[in-house]
Amino acid sequence: MLAWVQQHNAIHRDLKPANIMRRQDGKIVLIDFGAVKEIGSQILNPQGQVPSTMMIGTPGYMPIEQFNGRPNLCSDIYAVGIIAIQALTGIYPTNLGEDANHEVVWRDRAPHVSDRLADIIDKMVRHHQGDRYQSAAEVLQALSPPPPPPQPSPWKKVMIAGVVLAVGLSAIVAYYILTHELKYFTYENDRYGLNIDYPETWKEKAGSGGVHSKEIVLFESPQGSAETPDRGTVSIMVEDLASSSPSLKEYTDNYLQLIEKSFDLEETKKTTLAKPPAWQIVFTGNNGKFQFKRLQIWTLKDNQAYVLTYTAPVDDYEEFEPTVQSMIESLEIDD
Repeated sequence: MLAWVQQHNAIHRDLKPANIMRRQDGKIVLIDFGAVKEIGSQILNPQGQVPSTMMIGTPGYMPIEQFNGRPNLCSDIYAVGIIAIQALTGIYPTNLGEDANHEVVWRDRAPHVSDRLADIIDKMVRHHQGDRYQSAAEVLQALSPPPPPPQPSPWKKVMIAGVVLAVGLSAIVAYYILTHELKYFTYENDRYGLNIDYPETWKEKAGSGGVHSKEIVLFESPQGSAETPDRGTVSIMVEDLASSSPSLKEYTDNYLQLIEKSFDLEETKKTTLAKPPAWQIVFTGNNGKFQFKRLQIWTLKDNQAYVLTYTAPVDDYEEFEPTVQSMIESLEIDD
C-alpha cells in the first residue's frame, strides 16, 4: 500500500501502528490520511526534498528532515523501519538508543533476526536520508529472496517480510497482528442492549454512576511497572437524555465547552459508533497522579448517550490504542 501511495507522489507523514487497521475482510489498510502531503505538483530542491512545510508527525517515528519540516518519500520509509524495530524488540521508539553517528541501536535487543533482514531495516532508518532506501519499491526489491536455489531456513523471515510489505507495510502488520492474537471475551448487557469484545488479559469490572448517567462497565489493561502502575482503562457509560432530547451536535457542542475549560484538546472528528453517527475527541490532562491522555467517542440513540472512554498515562497511550480501536469496532448496540 505504501508503494501505491508513493506512486501517486504522496507522503503519508504519520505512519505508526495506530494508523494501521484490519478491515472486516481481513485486509490490512492505512488510515488517517489527514497528514498526507502531495509532491507531484511541487518543485523539489536539488536534494529531492519537498520545500519547507509545517512539521507533522509522531515523535519517535519521524526522521530528522521531517522534524525540520522537509519530509520526502524516504521519510515514510524511516517510519516503516522504526515500526519494524518496535515489532521485533517490543521497545517503544523514543526508548531506543543511538550511537555516536545518531544511528538507531537495536540489534542486540533482537538476536533472533537474520543479519540480512537487520541490514535492510538498518538502511531504512539511516539518520541521513541519502543513505536510506528512497522508495517502498526499493525496499520490496531488497526483501526479495536471492536467486535460486532458495535457502528456506536463512531466507524464511525475509520472504515473510516481503509478503507482508507487499500487502501493507512490512513489520507494521506483524506488530498489528501480534497485538490482535489475544483471545477475546464478549461482554453483554441486556439492559442497555449492547455488547463489546475485550482481550482476555484485561479485567472486567462493574461500573458505577449516578441517577441519570451510569458507567455500566470498566475494563482494565494489564498492570504496568512500579513507576506507572496505572495503565489503560476503557469504560462505557450510558446517560439518560429523556428530559432534554438534544441532537448529536447540541450534545457535542455542550460537552466540548466543558472539556476545553479544563483540558488540552488535541483532536475532534466525526465518526461512527456501532453504526450510528458519532463524535470522537482526544485530549490530555492531569489527574493528580500522572499526566494522562484520553479518547472519548459517543453516539445518541433512543434519548440516551452511549459514551466509550479510553484513558491511559501519556507514555502508555499508543501501546494500548490498537487494542482499544478493536474494542470500539466490536461494539454493538441493539436496534
